Amino acid sequence: MLPVVNPAVEEQLRRLQSERDNLLRTGVFNTDDEMILELERRIRAIIHSMDTGNVPVAPEKSYTNTN
Repeated sequence: MLPVVNPAVEEQLRRLQSERDNLLRTGVFNTDDEMILELERRIRAIIHSMDTGNVPVAPEKSYTNTN
């Protein structure tokens, strides 16, 4: 049986992946930059939580300006 995933967690994962991809696409950041490494860490944590059923509850910080 597949675990039931909270849609908010799926959206958070998609947002972090999109944010990482957008930052890399600018050419200003590369895969070794701390900001990208932190986004990668958060992405891996969410994927791991989805696999184990332990959903992270810490608030996420956006690195890009959404205004």
